[in-house]
Amino acid sequence: MSRINEIIDEINKLEEELSNELDKKISQKKNKYKKLTIKEMLLYFKDIPFLVLLSAPIIYAMVIPALILDVFLWVYQNINFRIYKIPIVKRENYFVHDRGSLEYSHPIEK
Repeated sequence: MSRINEIIDEINKLEEELSNELDKKISQKKNKYKKLTIKEMLLYFKDIPFLVLLSAPIIYAMVIPALILDVFLWVYQNINFRIYKIPIVKRENYFVHDRGSLEYSHPIEK
């Protein structure tokens, strides 16, 4: 029984050590990307290939049709689901947008 307790104590120490190391890594990442100056932002964009920058507006333009689709689905669901007594689906259960809360992401990437 005492060997089991020793192993459990060792596991707890290792867990604490792991937690401390992860906290250090996260704080290093936070400090690295904490504040960006205009110069740093321009340097960030300088490293991105030109074709990637050129295609970005086309990619982000798809937000508009996605929003229109979302509105139409919301209207469809609220009318038809109520008529047929189907439970309304909560969008937040199926759509997760957490990119902005990622600690390690570059501010522009968030």
